[in-house]
Amino acid sequence: VEGPVRQRHDQTEIRIRPGDLPQVMRTLHDEPDLRFEYLADHPEHLPTLARWHHQEWGGQARDWPVEVAQAERASHRQRSAIPTTIIALEGEMLLGSASLLVEDMPDFPPLAPWLASVYLIPERRCRGLGTALVRRVIAEARRLGVGRLYLFSTGAVPFYVARGWQPWGPAMAAGIPGQILYFDLTPD
Repeated sequence: VEGPVRQRHDQTEIRIRPGDLPQVMRTLHDEPDLRFEYLADHPEHLPTLARWHHQEWGGQARDWPVEVAQAERASHRQRSAIPTTIIALEGEMLLGSASLLVEDMPDFPPLAPWLASVYLIPERRCRGLGTALVRRVIAEARRLGVGRLYLFSTGAVPFYVARGWQPWGPAMAAGIPGQILYFDLTPD
């Protein structure tokens, strides 16, 4: 396969890098009820998502109790705008999320926008769903005219680099070292 492969999902075009195609196609084939939707359309998942995010990243953010995590996600009421959160669902079961934010952490350099809060339940990791979810948020950013997207990672740098993200530089989140990466989006 040469060039980007386009797969329609939830009325948004997702560009899949040829190297990611086998795993993403396996995921979509093996999980036919899988869909990506706006959190704004499923507010019933806010408490669960806030709890997951707080458990995963609460130690990286100062003054970030679960109530603040929930309020932040509740502010993602728009579709096709920043901020927004995309959730992965199988039927009505919440599998994970990824957000598109203006600011990730207040101590970070003034870069924007950010891919943030990429989370999958442990039993659905390493099966292509994370790649598909990240690609869905990239497609959203591209549709919004974003030229470059940033993210911060403490442990998943190889995952993102393998999917075309480039190192921007080191950063710290609440004293925890990590890496800022960027992804250049090409216009349609």
